Amino acid sequence: AFISIKDIVMYHKQLETDSFADLPSRVTKNCSFVVFDRSGQQLYSSSREIDEKISFDLTDFILDYADGSWYSVSENITSDGQKTYIVMLKNHDSSGNEVVLSFCLLDENYHITRGNLFSGKGQLTENQFNVVKGSFSREQTIQKYSYQTTEGEERILISVCPQMSNDEYARMIEHTQKIWYFALPMVLAVIMIEALLFAKKIKKSIVHINTAIHSYQSKDKFEVDQSKIPYEFLSIVDNFNDLLGWMNDLQHEKENMYKENRQMIADISHDLKTPLTVIRGYAKALSEGRVPEEKKKKYLDIIYEKSMLSADLIDSLFDCVKMEHPNFKLDLQEVDLCEYVKEVLAERYNEIEENGFDIDVQIPEETIPLSIDKNLFKRLLGNLLNNSLQYNPPGTTIFVSLKQDKKDVVITVADNGTGISPELADDIFKPFVTSNNARSSGKGTGLGLTITKKIVELHGGSISLCQDNSNPNLKTVFIIRLPKHNPC
Repeated sequence: AFISIKDIVMYHKQLETDSFADLPSRVTKNCSFVVFDRSGQQLYSSSREIDEKISFDLTDFILDYADGSWYSVSENITSDGQKTYIVMLKNHDSSGNEVVLSFCLLDENYHITRGNLFSGKGQLTENQFNVVKGSFSREQTIQKYSYQTTEGEERILISVCPQMSNDEYARMIEHTQKIWYFALPMVLAVIMIEALLFAKKIKKSIVHINTAIHSYQSKDKFEVDQSKIPYEFLSIVDNFNDLLGWMNDLQHEKENMYKENRQMIADISHDLKTPLTVIRGYAKALSEGRVPEEKKKKYLDIIYEKSMLSADLIDSLFDCVKMEHPNFKLDLQEVDLCEYVKEVLAERYNEIEENGFDIDVQIPEETIPLSIDKNLFKRLLGNLLNNSLQYNPPGTTIFVSLKQDKKDVVITVADNGTGISPELADDIFKPFVTSNNARSSGKGTGLGLTITKKIVELHGGSISLCQDNSNPNLKTVFIIRLPKHNPC
């Protein structure tokens, strides 16, 4: 009979009173277990073997059998012959469908190359990987059970059980051997006949596919000549070509994502290090009493300014991550978009005027109903206005217009300032894309337009930087198109 952690959990009274020695021998004979308290102190082990092999650090990788979650581990071979593993943590949603809670990619040495599963871990040990697979050894499974004693103290029980009893395993082997004594000669005869009849034809049919596989592994160009492939194998060839195309696209996407992530980390480090270095230097000077009394206020103002810049960057990063979450939802309210845009601009009018800027607003005297998230939409317009205020000299005029056509509402935010250089234009909506002058001067976080684009897309619309502007007086023109009936 199969032994599992359920056979141990049945004796919850003994477990809850730490009376481990009272468990029946039929359970502990083939199924070993060890018990830890919450601090990692071992309270009991049923055998020396499990005492030596199971440590508390493995408990983080063992899922509680009562939780309902499980790991799914699949093995893959990359184009260059490297073995990789995909580990997914799964559960069922309220409808009974499988959902992936988190995942990670491992190379053949169990280094974590991507994903948010096992956050903070760079590499798994072989024991940890075996635990994730649910197999402590070839014939044993490992499970965890968390519970509380009658006194409210937390306990973690780890069991290592055979997949079947020794007697059952021996009977199965004996039964299988008896079957094979009769079946093996017949099976071998059939295999030999089939091999003689079809080996030559099959080998001839797949030689071209095999050549294509070797070419792909060596990264050479290749093309399968379908005229030399039997009709029965054409669908396989088509699927093979589709698979190779998908793998190429996936590889390019992976490489691009890796480069973008490294660049984002470098940009975050740079943009946080600069103000924090200033804060540290000025704070140290103040603490050591090296600042004249008349300059203390100036130093404190600079520290405050740099701390606000750092806080803005962190807040912007949080907003980016929050809006990327698949469960993020808009708080939609139907508004008269014309009146709402006027209200937002009116709130910023004094600021625009005090900075020496002019504003030209062209909004029709009509009602344009639209469902929007008012807070996010205000952030959207504010980011575009901030972009003009931060990167243009005083005297610049900001132009804001709103109109509608048959399908869309079109909002234009433009200015006649210095414009955006061509080398930045293509990547303007990517994170941390700013001019070098803007970065060195500490203006902005480099995330404003990234957040703006995400807000527009959450509303089912699109935003673009118009580089072929018919009005030569306008240097920077952002055009937002929102569907009248939001699909969000």
